[in-house]
Amino acid sequence: MDCMRENLDIDTKTLALYYAWDHFAYHAQQRQTVFNFFLLLVGGCVAAYSSTIGESGGEYNYFRSFLGAILVLASLVFWRLDKRNARLVKISGDALKELEARMAKDINVQSIRLMANAEKNVSRFPFSKIESFGQIYGLIFAVSGAVGLAMAIVSVRG
Repeated sequence: MDCMRENLDIDTKTLALYYAWDHFAYHAQQRQTVFNFFLLLVGGCVAAYSSTIGESGGEYNYFRSFLGAILVLASLVFWRLDKRNARLVKISGDALKELEARMAKDINVQSIRLMANAEKNVSRFPFSKIESFGQIYGLIFAVSGAVGLAMAIVSVRG
């Protein structure tokens, strides 16, 4: 009976590791995909705005202003989606850290704690404070929103 219980524990540990990893990989991939769609939308707005720069008239000004407003709104919406996906990635990352700690203890190899080791900051370069996906994505969302706001304001005044 003890042998069966030991095998059950090993299977349960393996299942937990796969479950946490699949959750992590799914939401990390979803985060990348959502960000790619955001970049496509930004590119489309900027291209449409640029194609009307030489044109004058109220309808062009309203269209350019509309594009700027869309960019501001999209930046806010995609930023919130990214925050949600980041939270889901962190949940599974925390589970993986615990499982890695147990695994490291079981096999006596501390370097297997990949999730924990990945969080260590190894650079002293001034920009090394901005190296996580969340920080970089947040910066891109903020800049895109500011550009959209500038596009809308310049177009209304134009």
